[in-house]
Amino acid sequence: MPSPETYLESHGWTPTFDKDDGPTVSRDNDFQVAS
Repeated sequence: MPSPETYLESHGWTPTFDKDDGPTVSRDNDFQVAS
């Protein structure tokens, strides 16, 4: 099973951590899911 970070990245999301070490995700609007 892939790590959460790998799973998110494979679906076009970029996991990041804000200045308070809180996890956040940002969506890459140009990402196309392979169907």
